Amino acid sequence: MSKQLAHHESALARLRALGDHAGAAELEAKLEAVDAGLRGIRDRQANTRVGHVYVISNPGAFGESVVKIGVTRRLDPLERVRELSSASVPFGFDVHALIFSQDAYALEAALHAEFTARRVNLVNMRREFFFVSPAEVREVLRRVGRDHIVQWTETAEAIEWRQSRAEQDMAGVIPGRTVNA
Repeated sequence: MSKQLAHHESALARLRALGDHAGAAELEAKLEAVDAGLRGIRDRQANTRVGHVYVISNPGAFGESVVKIGVTRRLDPLERVRELSSASVPFGFDVHALIFSQDAYALEAALHAEFTARRVNLVNMRREFFFVSPAEVREVLRRVGRDHIVQWTETAEAIEWRQSRAEQDMAGVIPGRTVNA
């Protein structure tokens, strides 16, 4: 990359020597754009641990006492929640917490360690679901977290699930049981 940059700087010097101010200005603008891009790459590489820890639930899919604790480096952390909500679950996830952290992976690991005995899946540790309430996660965050909680919601809205349950109740359908025809 530095070889290409040196080539462009040499071309810029030639354009200036020839008096091609328009060409030099155009090349300077291109070089500034490249430099800004390189600064962005360096900044992201230097801050590989910055991100958001999220605490989400899906009572319609997993029950009311299960949360997922994960991390994302996306600029819009809700993008990750939307992605998970569209992945083979009957209802979308509700967000209980978004925590911005300078070391999101360490915070996530601390939360996982705190609740390790209450993991839903004890075989596959990449499955980040725990039998805990959002209130329990918040208590641990108060103790171990020194990061900025961007959003906090104690109770899942679970609109589609609650509406579905209400309609099932009105129809006399008991979820989990087959209806005799």
